[in-house]
Amino acid sequence: MAKQEKEQESLVSLRRNLGDNLHLGALYKYRVNDFDETIERLPELKLSLYQQPVFDSGLYMDLQAAAANLRRRSADGTSDTPRHGRLDLYNGWSYPLDWLSPYLEVRPWTFARYTGYEKVLDPSRDFTDRTAFGSGVTVSQQWSKTFPATGGGALSELFGVDSFKHLVVPEVSYLNVFSSDLSPGETFGIDEVDSFDVTQRVSLSLRQALVSRFNREDGGQMERPLLGRRNVALKQSSFRRHHLLDSEVSLVFYPQGERDNGGEDLSLLFLDHTLRASESLSLRSWIALDPNDGFSDERMDNSIRAEVVPGLFSATLGNVNAKAVGAGEDSNFVYGLLSLYPQEKWRAQFYYARNIQSEKDSEVSFTLGRVFHRYALFFEYSFDAGEDDNQTFSINFRPVGFAGSGMESWSRW
Repeated sequence: MAKQEKEQESLVSLRRNLGDNLHLGALYKYRVNDFDETIERLPELKLSLYQQPVFDSGLYMDLQAAAANLRRRSADGTSDTPRHGRLDLYNGWSYPLDWLSPYLEVRPWTFARYTGYEKVLDPSRDFTDRTAFGSGVTVSQQWSKTFPATGGGALSELFGVDSFKHLVVPEVSYLNVFSSDLSPGETFGIDEVDSFDVTQRVSLSLRQALVSRFNREDGGQMERPLLGRRNVALKQSSFRRHHLLDSEVSLVFYPQGERDNGGEDLSLLFLDHTLRASESLSLRSWIALDPNDGFSDERMDNSIRAEVVPGLFSATLGNVNAKAVGAGEDSNFVYGLLSLYPQEKWRAQFYYARNIQSEKDSEVSFTLGRVFHRYALFFEYSFDAGEDDNQTFSINFRPVGFAGSGMESWSRW
């Protein structure tokens, strides 16, 4: 829930939905401040086709194509990369095994990826390309049980609801990139495209939700999709659902950890829990534990959000505690986020963070936003005491769907 800390950027980004599953995007980004480390994209174009049925064969196809002119600019100028072009193509195929449903949801898939580089680290090589192949499978299941709360029972008296529904969704996903003919060490290492390499991993996750239900006297509302699934029902329900608890625990196992994960077999264990005690009060806890070090806590972000005046004013108070990376120091700071929305089209936010260890202010910012139908305009002033008292003023004009940017209360749009 905390405001995301990142450097100021100057960019122009356009996105066009050409269909339900076909998207076209364009990005032009360049460095503003000489002291920032930035990846310039001058420009980058992307075309994405998701889960396209292949006639009536049962196959689904994913296609992604990206062409970019890139350059990495370092803070001191000593490790700048030359500007170079890059073409990245990804083609994936999946075949859901419906005959195992509803007992198991099984989706095997395979993919091929091609990346062409105008330049690589070796200056004697002009055009260099990479071809990679991989495959995997995702297996999941969903269990649910409804607990009636009628007849004046304890649940009904405590929460004022008719029933509770508990949903449990375990999922296992296996990925094996078994072939790639260009090492990431031969590229400039700009981003995740360059770092793509042979790997093998098993991703485990367990999602849970506790949903309460009670009758409505106002004719009902559209039901909210459960656990991120698309809701295709068009009819309004005669009852209201409230997601009392959403929880997810995830972990990645690396069969060849020495090669793929710096010598460790397990990734960090992530726990993300959100408790919505009422329509106006919610609590969130995001924790990262290291199972390779006795499950020591690497980062914790705990916060509480309250609608002080429903529909007008909300407040978020949180604390972040993170271990140092490399030679840095551990960080521990508290933050507050005040949101004011006096009218449907206007929003204002004030963010404040203070470092508990140094007993100094870390960041203060103020944001004002205005919605214009499908787009939103933001003005933000920020004073960053943690970065040599830098002061910045930024202007953002973006589609409403991208208005969140890590600041939870903008999602009302």
